[in-house]
Order: sequence, then C-alpha cells, then structure tokens
Amino acid sequence: MKPSITLLKNNLNHILHDNSQRIDPLIPTKYSEILTASIDALIDILSNSETLASLVLEMFEKDSYTYQHSINVAALSAVTANSLGYKSNDVINIAIGGFLHDIGKLLVEPSIITKPCRLTEDEKSIIEQHPQLGYDIIKEIDALSYTSKLIVLLHHEKLDGSGYPCHIKGIEIPEYVRIVTMCDMYDAMTTNRVYRQQMPVYTALEVLMTDAIYKIDQKIYGHFIDSICVFPPGAGVILSDGRMGIVTAYNSVNPSRPNVRVVDFRPEVADIAIENINLEENRTLFITQKWDVVKKKPTIF
Repeated sequence: MKPSITLLKNNLNHILHDNSQRIDPLIPTKYSEILTASIDALIDILSNSETLASLVLEMFEKDSYTYQHSINVAALSAVTANSLGYKSNDVINIAIGGFLHDIGKLLVEPSIITKPCRLTEDEKSIIEQHPQLGYDIIKEIDALSYTSKLIVLLHHEKLDGSGYPCHIKGIEIPEYVRIVTMCDMYDAMTTNRVYRQQMPVYTALEVLMTDAIYKIDQKIYGHFIDSICVFPPGAGVILSDGRMGIVTAYNSVNPSRPNVRVVDFRPEVADIAIENINLEENRTLFITQKWDVVKKKPTIF
C-alpha cells in the first residue's frame, strides 16, 4: 500500500472513531464492525485507482469541510442502511457512495464552493453540476459498484421531483440513493459553513420530518432516527431556558426531545430542586447545547 493511501486510511479511522470528532457520539458502538469494513473496502478501491485516489487525497488536503462531511455521510448512511436490513456488502457499497457523493465538487471553482453569501443563479447552476461531474469521474472505475456510482449521480434528487441534475421523482430514485440523500441533508444542516451557522439538532430533525412528507423517504427517516443516538442517557444538555440537566431516557421516535433531569439550585432558600422533564410533552423547552458532564464544557449540538 502506498504511503499516501496508508495516511488516508489512518486519517479516516481517526476521524470516524476519535471521541473528539462530532460524528462519533451519534454512532452506537455496535456499528463499528461494518464501518471498519467500509473503510477497508474504500481503501482497497483507492489503492487500485490512481485517478480516484488522487482526487480523494486532493479533497483531504484542500477541502476539509467536504472531506469531513463525506466521512460523516458515509457513516450515517451505513448505519441507516444496516437498520433497513441491507446485507453487509450492500451497506459497504452505500457507505462508499456516501463518501464519494460530493467528489464532483473538486471540479467546481473553489470560490463558488466557499462563497460566504447567497449564490447567483449562474453560480447555483454551476454547483448543481457537481453530481454529474462526480459521476463522470468515477463511471469507468470498474472497482466501484453500480450502487456507489448511482449515489454520486442522484444524491440531490428529491421524491417530489424538485432535485437535480436529472429531475426524477418517486420510485425512479432507488432506496439506497434516498438513504444518502437524507444523511447528506442532515449533516449539511448540522455543520458550520462559511455562509451560515450550523442548525441545532432539534431544528434539523424537524426540517427533515417536514421534508419527509414530500421530499425524502419517511421510512428511511424513521430508521435514521432509530439508528443514531443524538442525546443518549447520561448526556449533559442545556435547555432553552438556560438550565443544565442530564438525559435520563432516550426518545427514539423524536430523538431531539428526550427525558431530562434538571437540577436547579435555589440560593434564596439554600435548596436544590430536581425536576424530571419530558421534552416530548413540554413543547416550550428544547435542547440548545450539549455539555461534557466531566469537563463541564458546553458545545453547540
């Protein structure tokens, strides 16, 4: 294996499994085996394709957002596909498609990709070419599955026909493509970009829940929120009223609204009040941040 590919493999493993990275807390440990297998399969393909390897290395070196985003989408797509019952080989092909889904952006002018304000119509038209550009890059690579290639081409298509570049809709879009589409949307919304701040998880999930009516697959959304662990029991959280608490029960139906135990010190009476709050029932409160229970350090989530 070339030194550059070894470096890439080590970097992929580090980002995916390092607890300091944002993606790791979402992925239950039971999925570690399939994610490791997906990385190994991707590295094997890169080792035998100089064209693809050079593009991935370029993405690694020049576009840190797209690189991190690609790993996140690959991981989220793999666990969602696994939850849907896909066989391990199919999960791996979906994960590889998720990792490569934005490879075409490397052929788009960087100033458009990183523009800190609204795109013009011409610029929007250019960036909407990246699925086709990406597909053109990989379509002749025999080591890549048809599944992975089609994900690259169709990952921006929507069930209501409002997507691009082919403007297909409904059952014309394969289910495995819809998996990556939704994971791509979720990660893009919950990641800081040059032109906007990341959304809190509760906002992103509510947007996806709304889009699941017309644009994305409701069944896939259900398996997605069932697979990830947004606010696991024991996680420290800060509520919209400023109080800090600990998650006591995970809500798999609406994971942004778990049960939280809030400890409220009342200095005027030298008393401590403990309140158990079900955020599913109390719609006036929501989680704005996570905080490290040990380090007591808040983070936007």
